Amino acid sequence: MRRSYLFFITVAAILVSGFFSSCKKEEEKTLYMSGSISYDFPTYCIIGDKISAYCTGITAPKDITYYWTSSTLLADTVYAQAVTVSVPDSIGSYVITASAKRKGYYNSSLSKTVVAIDPDINSGSLQGVKISEYSIIDSRDNNKYQYVPIGSLDWFSENLKYSGTVEKPLGSPYYAAPALTALFGNLYTWSDATGGISGSGLAQGPQGACPQGWSVPTNEDWEDLAKTLNGGVSLPFTDNWTGLAPYITVEAYFNGNKMWPYSPAFDKKNTYGWNALPCGHSTDGYNRYRHLLQYGMWWSSTEFNLSMGNYRYIYYNQSYIAPAQADKKDIGMSVRCVRLKTI
Repeated sequence: MRRSYLFFITVAAILVSGFFSSCKKEEEKTLYMSGSISYDFPTYCIIGDKISAYCTGITAPKDITYYWTSSTLLADTVYAQAVTVSVPDSIGSYVITASAKRKGYYNSSLSKTVVAIDPDINSGSLQGVKISEYSIIDSRDNNKYQYVPIGSLDWFSENLKYSGTVEKPLGSPYYAAPALTALFGNLYTWSDATGGISGSGLAQGPQGACPQGWSVPTNEDWEDLAKTLNGGVSLPFTDNWTGLAPYITVEAYFNGNKMWPYSPAFDKKNTYGWNALPCGHSTDGYNRYRHLLQYGMWWSSTEFNLSMGNYRYIYYNQSYIAPAQADKKDIGMSVRCVRLKTI
């Protein structure tokens, strides 16, 4: 009896050992794929857009299966290396995931989010800005611009959107996302904005990237704006213009969220309908983008020196419209266009 019992224990031990050994071998056979999944997908798009993407990046093994999943952009899993999705006709954020699988390997996945926007002013993604009774059409690309008379000048009440031509492109939208141009305009280096020409005098700046009959504002143009905001008292361009930012800054909302972060000491009155928005800036030749929803930054066409251009900026928790300088060929900022007042 004792012999049978020992035999049973020994056999059980062997079986258990074999089971765990088998599990360990199976676990050891699961490998990691080489490479990383990659595909282009926009950060922003217009509602209703169709977006196509092609997935690559896994270098081994070769015979893998790519597939796509999304609870909002796809009705079912799509087993293919390429996919085309239709973005819903409502603003919001939509996620898509590309994955690769093969038996004996761990799956590899990458998710991306696209923010869908509605470009209609005040009835779409951008709300809170003042609509002007005055507007022009840029004959170069048929973009419509609103403007407001302030002081001696007519000022654009929105940022310049002109993207140049196929032969000579100009500027870049934030995140290089064309969908944002309709709401926030483009960012331009000083050289792109002015055509490399420094301006001086009231309404005597270069046309640069502006429409025919309009110019990139000079230091004197900015000073004329400050005089009006300051109740008729002149201020030099080099002054910080403390307390004047509330008169041109708008408490705007983007896809339902406040654009300027909360700041109790900064009441955004937008008295003159200039509609200052925090559209950030770019660096490294339009390759890096920073400070969206924190800074508004606009060029002056008056150069500071041979390598630096002047600009003015508004920071979300400060009430000044401060002067600063930046590299002419590297930093991208917003542009407002001006002309002598016609009304």
